[in-house]
Amino acid sequence: MIGHLTDQVLTHRDINATAAGTTVVNGAGFDTQGQGFDGVRGVACLGALTATQTTALKLQDSPDNAAWTDLPGSQTANMADGDSNKMCISDRIKTFNRYVRAVLVRGTANAVIDSVVLEFYRIRKVPVVQEAATVSVTIKT
Repeated sequence: MIGHLTDQVLTHRDINATAAGTTVVNGAGFDTQGQGFDGVRGVACLGALTATQTTALKLQDSPDNAAWTDLPGSQTANMADGDSNKMCISDRIKTFNRYVRAVLVRGTANAVIDSVVLEFYRIRKVPVVQEAATVSVTIKT
């Protein structure tokens, strides 16, 4: 029997709301040690995008939470100028080190970040225990 998605996916808020800007914003990173996740999906929720902006989401990993490397092929295409209030998503399976973080690359003109969430899935140990500091969960059967 398949249970609730919440029992099988750990949700982690990696980047909080960030005012309009052109700087790169790095997530705090998440320690996957002993969790048994084989997949990670980053979901960036964006606000207003100014014309000529270049905004993309990518994922990085690290063996030590200090030296970060881009996950190959994880960077999304740049959002179009008319993509205000849309999302960009990057999804990876089985190719990351112990720590994983989201990076929102912004340049040229302003882009507002509503949040970036990491979803860890394909876990070998179910049900997943959600982070109390990040997620409030209600499950009804």
